[in-house]
Amino acid sequence: MGCLGIIVILGAIAFGVHSCTSDSGAPKGGASAAADGSTCKQDDLQCRGDNGVAAASVYCKAPIESLAAHDVKWTVGFLGMKFSRFRWTNSVGGGITFIGDKAEFQNGFGAYTPVVYECDMAPDMKTVLAVRIDREGRLDSN
Repeated sequence: MGCLGIIVILGAIAFGVHSCTSDSGAPKGGASAAADGSTCKQDDLQCRGDNGVAAASVYCKAPIESLAAHDVKWTVGFLGMKFSRFRWTNSVGGGITFIGDKAEFQNGFGAYTPVVYECDMAPDMKTVLAVRIDREGRLDSN
């Protein structure tokens, strides 16, 4: 490969780096902004919930496990999403309650029972406000 080939490759790399950034030099789409939900309008539940579900799966796991009297078995893999639904915690634009049914709690006899659990997250999607077991069983399929 000659000098011309190296120049072409360096030019392609420079063009690729430039095309992946906005005018301010920040990555297009705001990768860090999307992670914390700041690209969503304050009252857009769908956007904020979709952006926050991965954080809820991480931050809510241990608090939910602490509710079990015995062992907990997750029915999704380590990186699987533990929540399939969400709603406003108490007011539009505030925190979000994430709802899931991917855990089974062990009872005193050693049997595992599926449970529906909830985790209230603050608007920053890093602070767990409360966790609770809603009921035994699974979420409705609707």
